[in-house]
Amino acid sequence: MITQWDDKELCELPDSASVKNAVDIYYEGRQKYLKSVPDTIFYKNVIAPTWTGSQVVQNGWQKEFYSEIKQLRSGNIRTTVSDVLRWVDSKVLVDSAFVYEYYSGSLNPLNIINMKSVPEFYRTKLIDSALKTLGVPTSWKGSLEYFNGKEFVSVEAGKEKKEEKIDEKELRLKIFADGAQVKAEPWGNFQFSSLEGGMINYSYFDGISDSLDFLIKYPADEKRDLYVQAGIRNTNGDAAVAVRKISQQEDSLVIRLKTPKEYLDATSDFSEPEIQIISSFSASLKKDGCKVILIRGVIPNEPTNRMTSLLVEKAAEFKKENASLVIYTEIRGDEDIKESDSVMKKKGDILIPETEDNEYPLVFVMNEKNGVIFSSKGYNMNIGDLIHKKIKK
Repeated sequence: MITQWDDKELCELPDSASVKNAVDIYYEGRQKYLKSVPDTIFYKNVIAPTWTGSQVVQNGWQKEFYSEIKQLRSGNIRTTVSDVLRWVDSKVLVDSAFVYEYYSGSLNPLNIINMKSVPEFYRTKLIDSALKTLGVPTSWKGSLEYFNGKEFVSVEAGKEKKEEKIDEKELRLKIFADGAQVKAEPWGNFQFSSLEGGMINYSYFDGISDSLDFLIKYPADEKRDLYVQAGIRNTNGDAAVAVRKISQQEDSLVIRLKTPKEYLDATSDFSEPEIQIISSFSASLKKDGCKVILIRGVIPNEPTNRMTSLLVEKAAEFKKENASLVIYTEIRGDEDIKESDSVMKKKGDILIPETEDNEYPLVFVMNEKNGVIFSSKGYNMNIGDLIHKKIKK
């Protein structure tokens, strides 16, 4: 598992008990088919993932999943495969109109079963997970195959597409962000897609990382329009996306991305003297780490009250990142604020006068080394999550 799994998948295992469960389950499968499955095939086609990209997340699901399918394993591999297929189709229904969502998250087999209605590829992943968990070797060559003791054959007769030969092609992908090359990561900052029914959707690909490049391996098909989608986000979450159609003849592709401008950051709107005032005030607090400074004007108003409540709720999260929330109230009472180990109260003269351009409340995120790293004016509903991202950088 250590040599065959991706580092990220190993790190997803929640505890030592989950590791032991997975090892014990693999061991049982190895013993069951010891005479018909060579060691090399077991390591490569049971332990190792079937797909380089879009792997099943490894977060400790094996024990519960195995308890549901253990009875499907017999001494005959072909019978085991048939029983797994029947079991999977009793658990999930394929939805041909399923729409993939960017934020759907990584799924394990138990999650897929709970969905009930799934896309075709999720059904395939469920079959693959069940067979591997039972010790049956699998591989992917345009369709899912299993090792029957002599050779790899299609899991489902008729889906192997032997009537036409499909050539596998390779495309070297390089991604540059703001002029510098970054690591091309499948399902991280790019994916391989095809145009179907007027929509660009996921298309099967595999491949390996080669330093910062990624070597995309895909089944060539001149009848289909194939694309590489790549994207980058700024710390606000705003995305810039590039979609590049490939000719299926080229052997390399370079995509250049530019991080979107963060329009919410108001730091450039403040004058140098105003920035200096805030920097001096921050230094006077004599606290380590970042400081999130909320300035409340002379006259109370609803936006300021809402912003105060919002940031106070986030104060404990800020503290975990070694950041302090400081609420500064200008020439009025601050009895509505409860000071705590996460919230510091300060009161005094006007720091920055409220004008048409300086709409209260004002927020400044201060870094000991770099001064003001972010600021905003007025009430912003999601400002707490955004500030959290800023102080974690």
